Amino acid sequence: MDELIEIGPIQAYPNAITTGAWPLIELNDGAKVEVPLAVVRGAEPGSTLWVITGVHGNEYVGLGALHRLLKSVTPTDLRGTLVIIPMVNVVAYRLRARSASIDGMDMNRIWPGAPLPQAVHLFAHSEIVVSRVIKPILETADFMIDCHDGSDIAICAPYVAFSTGKNEEETQLLRDAAVATGFPIIWEQSADFVAQQQPQTSHLTLTRNGVPAVLLEAGGKGEHESGVQRMYSAIRGIMDFLGMMPAEHEARSEERFWVKEALWLRAECGGFFSPAVPVLSRVEAGQHLSSITDFFGTTRDEITSPYNAIVMTQRAYGPVNEGEFICELARL
Repeated sequence: MDELIEIGPIQAYPNAITTGAWPLIELNDGAKVEVPLAVVRGAEPGSTLWVITGVHGNEYVGLGALHRLLKSVTPTDLRGTLVIIPMVNVVAYRLRARSASIDGMDMNRIWPGAPLPQAVHLFAHSEIVVSRVIKPILETADFMIDCHDGSDIAICAPYVAFSTGKNEEETQLLRDAAVATGFPIIWEQSADFVAQQQPQTSHLTLTRNGVPAVLLEAGGKGEHESGVQRMYSAIRGIMDFLGMMPAEHEARSEERFWVKEALWLRAECGGFFSPAVPVLSRVEAGQHLSSITDFFGTTRDEITSPYNAIVMTQRAYGPVNEGEFICELARL
């Protein structure tokens, strides 16, 4: 086990918890954008797990889960190294926004980012931040977890997503890790789907570059506390699977759905959105899912399921613009 791990200015030794700020980029007044970082190193060697959240600055379930994790993990109980970034997109977090206003880019669609000399966007803040975050992950990680939720506009059923690995052995490892979360929905994404629908996401990019990675989704608007507990238990389940630390209890799901295909439905008109079914509902092809009305309650659109499915994510009650996300369905 290496005596010292260095990530930016942070130096972490075995059998210790180290926290600090990792300066990643400067703003126009010279102020540094510092990402919070915690490194928990066990007394004995083992896997190195990175857990990140806040790639979208207005998603807080992962942050709550990592607070619980840091309170529950001690070096004496841990084998290996746990590296935590509680908030990746600090500039967006300050604005309570999904993306940084500097460039407006979705930070989970641009991995692996680009170093400063190769950045392609006029305002390259997010590109550069991602490129500087991913470098030590690729250098040190045996596994990575990226935590997300429905933010303030939607509610996510607890689901774990991963992309197929380079070979069957790596794919099976990801399947086993997904089961260890205890989440009811396990989504094995094909590389073709991710490339078409969710290109350059963190978990796809890392898996393609030799670090097995999963995406966790749980909770969101009105479901923070339950989402935090499910997310925390899922992380502990993966730590148990990696042999780092026993789970507090065996991660079990009352019913498990394995899916390979999912679809985002989008609003075909603007108006006021009203969902009709909660997340984790089984729906049949043609079943009513939600409606969009005008200010006077006149229905402008009725949204129905295109196939038999499980509702993975549901937009919350409120206004919607044409083209915006309203629902995510996992095909059965």
